[in-house]
Amino acid sequence: MLEKRGFVRQNATDQAPCDKTISKIALWLANTLNCVADGLLATNCCGEVLFMNSRAEQLTGWPVEEALRQSSSRVFQVVKPSCGSRLDSPLREAYVEEQTFRASDCVLVRVAGERIPIEFSASPIRTEEGEVVGAVVLFRERANN
Repeated sequence: MLEKRGFVRQNATDQAPCDKTISKIALWLANTLNCVADGLLATNCCGEVLFMNSRAEQLTGWPVEEALRQSSSRVFQVVKPSCGSRLDSPLREAYVEEQTFRASDCVLVRVAGERIPIEFSASPIRTEEGEVVGAVVLFRERANN
């Protein structure tokens, strides 16, 4: 069920009562994130897509079932229109540099090759102890100017 909501399940074994509570919370969180009007994509420290909301699925053109566990640089391909060169993965940048990375003048290359103008913000995901364990990007289509 969580896989259909955009999550990769870390432990696929049958769940104990405590795990069922965790699953309910995870499902609630997935449903909440799917209500966000912008695309949201989250990765682990290896850059693999672990979560993708429905708007990210629409914008990238990647079905969530195919995007999960793919490299974020494959699913979220961004090009600078001024020079036509592809950006290194903004999610990787956020993870490696441990800081937020923003851009408002980029083009997202969808899975089928179409290009749409976007703006985005990519940030590291940290544990309570401050360890960076992944990255998240929030992105939206912007009007052509």
